Amino acid sequence: MSGRRAAGSLRKRGSTWFLRYYAEGRLVEESAQTGDERSARSLLVQRQREIASGTWRAPVRRCDVLTVGSYLDTWVQRRADNGVRNASNERAFFDLHVKPQIGEVPLAGLTRVHVRELVGKLASTTSERTGTALAPRTILHIYRSLATACADAVLDGVIPASPCTLRTRKGELPRHRDKDPKWRSLAVYTRDEAETVIASLAVPPDRRALYALQLLAGLRGSEATGRRWRDYDPDAVPLGRLTVASQADGADGDRETKTGQIREVPVVPALASILAEWRRTGFPMLFGRHPEPDDPIVPSRNDPSARSFRSTSGAYERLRDDLATVGVRQVPSARHAMRATFLTLLESDGANMGIARRATHAAPKDVVGGYVRTSWADLCREVGRLQLAPKPRATVHAIAPASVTTGASETLQHGADHGDLAGSARKGRKTGQSEWAILESNQ
Repeated sequence: MSGRRAAGSLRKRGSTWFLRYYAEGRLVEESAQTGDERSARSLLVQRQREIASGTWRAPVRRCDVLTVGSYLDTWVQRRADNGVRNASNERAFFDLHVKPQIGEVPLAGLTRVHVRELVGKLASTTSERTGTALAPRTILHIYRSLATACADAVLDGVIPASPCTLRTRKGELPRHRDKDPKWRSLAVYTRDEAETVIASLAVPPDRRALYALQLLAGLRGSEATGRRWRDYDPDAVPLGRLTVASQADGADGDRETKTGQIREVPVVPALASILAEWRRTGFPMLFGRHPEPDDPIVPSRNDPSARSFRSTSGAYERLRDDLATVGVRQVPSARHAMRATFLTLLESDGANMGIARRATHAAPKDVVGGYVRTSWADLCREVGRLQLAPKPRATVHAIAPASVTTGASETLQHGADHGDLAGSARKGRKTGQSEWAILESNQ
């Protein structure tokens, strides 16, 4: 190409450098898509060479560019449509932390420098939920979500290589550790606290059953809310069997478990007793009928038909309220602490954890773990060592169905003094079926 010499200059706007040079007889301004001056200057030299050799092409207009934000939106929606369990978390990471920083950057112009600067800013970002700095684990989750999206962009043919090549050993990524190294030792209930949560009549019977599934069977919160009555075989021997093949959160009750594997969990006698009482009296009292096989074991109270799954986030909020009501301390990560309590007490009670862990986790990902087949009898024997049961308390007896008209409260009114007979009638909610009045008396 002949003509005017390809002189050029750099100008910075905000945190981004822009190139200015002459090509084809006109002044061109092009974003370098970086805040690094050295990278911008190298790009300017490259443009001058392209102009001199006749290979230069006018930059694509900004409105025609596929940006990082638009690609991430499409990518995470595709993940959600394919049933990827973490899609909702990835969407939140991108919306809160990635798109505000680099969402407008053209995907083809995304560089390692952009990613490194993003991670650096995350280290000084304050969490809207806690008001404190983001934890190292959270920053790593955000980075790895972006790295996964960029890896797929390479497979989609949108970019030639992923810019997510940061390294922990270079100090570009935080180490995989807790922000507060002491919290895990505190995130477990004592035996007495656990017994109080599943026994206190100050806790409504539906939530006592939900907490028992976590404290006495080691289920994750979403696994406990996602269990149906057909998942429970009380006649299995030597202990009842609870099949965990899915998890739920609100309306979605058919998501695969965290590991994608099916587990069979022994139901210890204390849990069997709580579920039998809930099935016989509590469920009919709340929903006006006895449960059917496809009903959730602990349905949402917001659905009079008892067909909907309970929200795990809502259940967590109720747990915090119940802990305050019964005088049990608020532990870090309270909902996960129940699962930790189950395993901790099992070990304390002398269980062989190499066997007992099969009730809560998939087989270890090693050569030997893939070959070991733990028998049901052995698993029941070890899980059955758990010495955790409700303290002696009042028993709930169903009496004659009571016709109840409309009312505002769904709260179970319990007697405060368990030493006396305490009448307890559920405040009415019209369901079209019989309501239950109950009497709680001492054993």
